[in-house]
Amino acid sequence: MIDPVKKKLSTIFISTMLGLIFTILCTVYLFMDFRLTENVRDHLIESIDTEFMPHYTNNDFAVLSKIVEDELFQVLNSKGEVVLAVQSSIGFSPDLNGSLLDAASKGRQVFETITHNKLHYLVAYYPLDGPFIGRAVHPIESRTVFRKNFAALMLLALPLLLILAYISSRYMVNQSLKPISNVMKYQETFSSNVSHELKSPLTSIKGSLEVALRRDRSQQEYREIVKAALNKIDDIIYLLNNLGLIATSKFKPLDLYRERVNMSDLIGEIVDKYEPLIYSKGVTLKFPEHGGASCKDVMPLVCDASLMRRAIENLLDNAVKYTPIDSIIDLSCRNDAGTFTFTIANTCPDLSKDELKNLCEPFYRGKNVSVKNIDGRGLGLHVVQYIAYSHGGTLTYQLENGTLSITVKIPHTTHGNFIQENVNQVAG
Repeated sequence: MIDPVKKKLSTIFISTMLGLIFTILCTVYLFMDFRLTENVRDHLIESIDTEFMPHYTNNDFAVLSKIVEDELFQVLNSKGEVVLAVQSSIGFSPDLNGSLLDAASKGRQVFETITHNKLHYLVAYYPLDGPFIGRAVHPIESRTVFRKNFAALMLLALPLLLILAYISSRYMVNQSLKPISNVMKYQETFSSNVSHELKSPLTSIKGSLEVALRRDRSQQEYREIVKAALNKIDDIIYLLNNLGLIATSKFKPLDLYRERVNMSDLIGEIVDKYEPLIYSKGVTLKFPEHGGASCKDVMPLVCDASLMRRAIENLLDNAVKYTPIDSIIDLSCRNDAGTFTFTIANTCPDLSKDELKNLCEPFYRGKNVSVKNIDGRGLGLHVVQYIAYSHGGTLTYQLENGTLSITVKIPHTTHGNFIQENVNQVAG
């Protein structure tokens, strides 16, 4: 979907850049051409004032007629006939411009550009005394050379300009569409994963109900089928609850309802809820001592209580699922340096260090999960990370000697910029 947009924008950018480059080159060309003509014009005026007029004013016609310069000086009568010319202009007879001759006879100095014998000249008509008009001519081959060189340069540079316009346009389009592309890619992946995760339990429920309707069954059999269907429905509800939470997790923090919460009481309630399940698996729970502080101490934190409860429940639920029998789950928490810290460590021998980089990615599950038939959707840790970042905090983890430690830190003072920075870190 994004590719057609990229192509269209690239075409627009390339056209715009080529138009801009063409406009700049035309402006440079016209400016340089104008300046060259102006320089020749100024030089011609100076030559008239310093070389021709002094001799003409002093009636040094003999000296004047012998002048050999780049400039060609002529004296015309009112009819435009040459009555006096410097030696270098003898034989030079460009077409007479009657309108400029009339303008000069009225006291104005006027100019024109002409082509004579395939050469270009700047011609000046200027008033003299009585009925006479002066005409001075200066070659402007420098302008012709400039035009030829500029045209040759453009022919050589055109392929490079096209390549530069293409590369620049592609880069700018890719950079400008990168955030949109990331959003669309995330949404496509998200939609695909959601479809897959919903399809599996719904297909299972449908299959169970179809099997149940093929023949009459005992009450106990129907109960088992309904119970299995309800379990699958619970999975779907759990999934939908998480989906609503993480749908925008890459792009903005959660809206929080902040209140003062005693985290030691909240963690204690969650531990009481999970203790029977923990001990039924033969897992040892170490709680609460860690680092000289106790989770039984009062630990106030201004946060969203429901989200923090959900985060800690997810962490403990994950630990219970993946901790082998006769292993250990170690909980600890502390409140210092303006930060509340909660750490959960559990034995996790099947997790490799290569899997750590994807541990908090939505829908990611380790390679040994399917082998051991462990229920889950791969959303728990991503939800915890999102909740922590939305509070301006962090989630970190490390694997050492087969033990996975996950630490959540929540600051007591949260600033919006810090929250957004953390969310951007997730998106990056």
